[in-house]
Parts: sequence; structure tokens; C-alpha cells
Amino acid sequence: MQTAVWLFGQPDTFKFDWTTPAQDTRRGAVGRNLRNVVIVPAVSKVTHNGAKLGGNGQNVLSPVIKAF
Repeated sequence: MQTAVWLFGQPDTFKFDWTTPAQDTRRGAVGRNLRNVVIVPAVSKVTHNGAKLGGNGQNVLSPVIKAF
């Protein structure tokens, strides 16, 4: 709950990334690991006070990924 209050109280723009890490191409499907599930998305700050941050922005929260 504290993260939600902090997040929505900011004047910045954030991006949520629900994708799983890329799978090893030697094991099958290219692009995504189908055995992993993202429990908590990665959160990146895209703008700060209206100015765009370079690249993918500033990492605020790393994803939580579980394999099954």
C-alpha cells in the first residue's frame, strides 16, 4: 500500500513491464520464457518533472518472477 500512495503522489510518468526475460533460443520458443510468471512488474520512471529520461528510464522496482 505504501508504494501505491508514493507512486500516485508523484508528478512523474512511470512504465510497468510485465514481460519475462528472454528464453534461451536453444530450448524452444524464441523471445519469452513460457515457464516463468511475473508476479510483480518492473517499474521504471520515464519522465521526471516533465523531462524525458534517456533509454528505458530509471529503474524504480525490479520484477518478481516465479518459475513453474
